[in-house]
Amino acid sequence: MAVDPDQDDRAFIAEHMDADLQFILSETGVSLHRQAAIARRYGTLRKFNAIGDDRAQLRVACLQDFAIPQDTPENRAEVAAIVAAWETAKEFVAKEVELRAEAKVLGQPKILQSHERQSMIRAVERIHGTLGESETPSSDYLALKAEETELNEPSASPLDEIISKRDNASSTIQSSVDTSGHLRVTRTKNRAKMPSNTEEYRKIMRVEMFAWLCMSARYRAKNWLHGLEAADFNKFVDFILGERVLGIQIPTSDGGQQKVKPDWAIVII
Repeated sequence: MAVDPDQDDRAFIAEHMDADLQFILSETGVSLHRQAAIARRYGTLRKFNAIGDDRAQLRVACLQDFAIPQDTPENRAEVAAIVAAWETAKEFVAKEVELRAEAKVLGQPKILQSHERQSMIRAVERIHGTLGESETPSSDYLALKAEETELNEPSASPLDEIISKRDNASSTIQSSVDTSGHLRVTRTKNRAKMPSNTEEYRKIMRVEMFAWLCMSARYRAKNWLHGLEAADFNKFVDFILGERVLGIQIPTSDGGQQKVKPDWAIVII
């Protein structure tokens, strides 16, 4: 069986480079070996964007940081590809700032770029293994939790708003004109169905668990997220579905115990 000579570089890039930066470098034709070299020092889009202020500084960085002398057509082409990627990265970062500003004006959750989402998911997967689509929080839901975290205002979401990647339901924007003639922009959320049994409830709570573990991995400066573990959520689910809530029992006159069997709709409120 043939061995892929680039296997180590591919693995290193996947582990240490933003998805957006991988896309940009690949699209402009930067070789896999040079991408790995960039990942060792400038693995994020913002770091790569800040290598230099102009093309001349970037060409110097290609020589000093990535050991690419411009003495052959191949090397000059490699440098040109990196310069082109750097210019594209500048556009990406500028657009990201613009989108964040628009989201704030429209009352939308903060915008999470793909590299931000993937870095959070990767951090969780290193501990809990690969997440399936049914337990990976959707992009919109991660953005909502990220906004709550940054504002230090965490909230318990209704169960029908905890959306997985598989059941992704994007929010929509609606505009209207009020009586004074001003344009009003409102956001509406598409909701998922409420859990109808204990298994569906556990699945939804796993999405919630991984959403907050993503927040814990990304916002390490938030003291109130320190020490957050999967066991905390599992303990809560076991409490709701255990003998204290769903399986609650009350004493009978003969000294025994009788199950109350509360209505499922009451349990999940």
